[in-house]
Amino acid sequence: MFTNSPRSQFPTTGIPSSRHRAARSTQLRRSAVLAVPAAAFAVVALVGSQGAQAAGTAALDAVVAHPLSTAAPATTTGTAISGLYPADVQDAYGITAGGTGTVGIVDAYDAPNLEADLATYRTQWGMTPCTTANGCFTKVGQTGTATLPAADASWALETSLDVDAVSAACPGCKILVVEANSASLTDLGTAVNTAVRLGATAVSNSYGAADNASWSTFSASYFTHAGVPMVAAAGDGNDATAVMPASLPNVIAVGGTSLNPVSTSSPHVGGTTATAMAATPYAQVASTATKHGVLVSESSVTPQTIAADKARVAKDAAALKQAQHVQYLAAAKAAAAKTAAHNAYVHAKSVHTTAGWAALVHARVVLQKAQHAVAVAAAKSASALKSLNAAKKTLASDSAKAGGTTTTASPKPTSTTTASPTPTSTTPASPAPAPAPAPTGSANWTQTVWSGGQSGCSAVVTKPTWQTAGLCSYRAVADVAAVADPNTGLAVYDSYNQTGWLQVGGTSLATPIITAMIVRSGHASSYGNASLLYTNAAKFRDITSGSTTRCWVAGACSAKAGIDLPSGVGAPLALTSF
Repeated sequence: MFTNSPRSQFPTTGIPSSRHRAARSTQLRRSAVLAVPAAAFAVVALVGSQGAQAAGTAALDAVVAHPLSTAAPATTTGTAISGLYPADVQDAYGITAGGTGTVGIVDAYDAPNLEADLATYRTQWGMTPCTTANGCFTKVGQTGTATLPAADASWALETSLDVDAVSAACPGCKILVVEANSASLTDLGTAVNTAVRLGATAVSNSYGAADNASWSTFSASYFTHAGVPMVAAAGDGNDATAVMPASLPNVIAVGGTSLNPVSTSSPHVGGTTATAMAATPYAQVASTATKHGVLVSESSVTPQTIAADKARVAKDAAALKQAQHVQYLAAAKAAAAKTAAHNAYVHAKSVHTTAGWAALVHARVVLQKAQHAVAVAAAKSASALKSLNAAKKTLASDSAKAGGTTTTASPKPTSTTTASPTPTSTTPASPAPAPAPAPTGSANWTQTVWSGGQSGCSAVVTKPTWQTAGLCSYRAVADVAAVADPNTGLAVYDSYNQTGWLQVGGTSLATPIITAMIVRSGHASSYGNASLLYTNAAKFRDITSGSTTRCWVAGACSAKAGIDLPSGVGAPLALTSF
């Protein structure tokens, strides 16, 4: 795919590395625009892409990136959805629900259906909406305006993967998508600057362009922002060199793993075993939905779902108890006010004085307020009862699907007006919250280096002082790793020139997961580069087996005990890893 130019080692044009078969015709149609030899596309459809090499040193605006996502060709059979679900990602990496902060996502070109597709994804998994209207979702053009670039199906798939992965890893985070005008690294870098200016807590970059002698200019101009981590994909085994921005010194480079459940019972209902997944040919994995997926109607029922249901029942039962107590106190005050009003009436009639009638008026006002308070408290009790009954119904339904039990500790109230026992205190103590479980999710999963990735040493970027990998005289890639194997990829929804549900992988998946976890940890401002990862290497899961497809230094492909090039410090064990 490369011309034999003796003057340059740096390709200046790239094409998307998505391997989604349905998108192949779209890729073919784009050949004239990209000026890539037509023969290259046959390779793209099977093993990804790398741009054609141009003679001479590329101008900055000529360095073009390609997305680093890989999609399985067919991901649904009947009503099944294949791929990892949000609960799987959260379990594998010890992620607790919620989260705050803004994850910036930079990609090239427009994904026209992105917000609608994100809504479908989050609704499917029972997440709260993330929309423009509620301020959770923002999509802007390269400079932050409402003017968006032209659409592109391959990059749209990349962007859908990014927002869905962020939703899985940080459901409570805001999402800021900045769409670059083109795939040139200058346009993408400008979009990165825009994301930082608009308030991104960290920025995810799931694309790569070959190392360039002008790396220091790119680094200083676009990918160095104090207090805002830059996170980028290390690449998917299709590049002749390390890729920027991952290879830049102030960027966290993310490698890839294969993530498989230890058994069929953890925690993805209907998930396949690691052996079966490894034995299934790539082109058939996603279509074997009976092994790799579950029915849509049951897809969101996991042990985490049941635990959340039970927690909601307990919380709503406590809320109902408190509401009924408030109602009881209000009723008692109303009864006292009624007695006081009656006594004031009797007194006023007997004395026939101005003061007596004024006291009666006051007593009646007090009574009216007390009666109103009773009505408000009764409404709140009714609402609390309704919420509790709904929570119990959800628990019963989910437990039935999962084959569990619906038994709960709290009895079902039958009425909002049942007299409460006389309280011993006006401020009854709420039950103590259950302690948060220890982050043991990773024990349910095995992780090895993804064979489709790439790792090694940059040929041009200076080695940072905090990086001690002995194999490299220059910057080593990667720093950290997460799931990237498309055979164990994420279930993603994309309707722009795609079929809807897809199973997608690549270091493009690992990158937004790591970015979201850094944001979710609350310590994003500490990651001006990857040095803190190496300081805290003991907090990560050491990846000790597997190797990447491509590396540029002997021995750099294989995992080993301790820090290595394919996985860096390893995969996160929990949010506390960061």
